[in-house]
Amino acid sequence: MKSKKIGEKKEGIQKLKSVANESSTQSVLEIGLNIFKNLF
Repeated sequence: MKSKKIGEKKEGIQKLKSVANESSTQSVLEIGLNIFKNLF
């Protein structure tokens, strides 16, 4: 079970990296700020 969760985390990180590579750094930062604003 633990190894499966680690694999899922790695897949999520790879997806985030691919999204970051596709879009500009500025837009990624804006998306991150929007997420933090929604959380807090």
